[in-house]
Amino acid sequence: MHLYASFPSKAEAVAYELCEALHNYCSRNNLKTFTLHPRLSKEKINPARWDEKWIEKTLRGYKASDVERVWVCGPPVMNETFDRTLMDMRTRYSDEEMINKFHIELL
Repeated sequence: MHLYASFPSKAEAVAYELCEALHNYCSRNNLKTFTLHPRLSKEKINPARWDEKWIEKTLRGYKASDVERVWVCGPPVMNETFDRTLMDMRTRYSDEEMINKFHIELL
């Protein structure tokens, strides 16, 4: 599982320490079970905005048939950006190239 989490800072994040600990545990033990990809804008950790180009590039980096589930949870503007990007990608890529729409959940 890959968790992409965006927060202003660690102090303003929800369960960041837990996610970071799980990520470190998996890394130390060579487990591919969980990977944390944080964006901490105030701390300049992956500060690039998660816009349409970033979303498409990131999702296209995974083989669609290997993706079991995508969860997107964030402020309404971020969720809307993901939704809009995913719908746009559906018009440009074949079903084999795209993650199954039933595997994407916007929270």
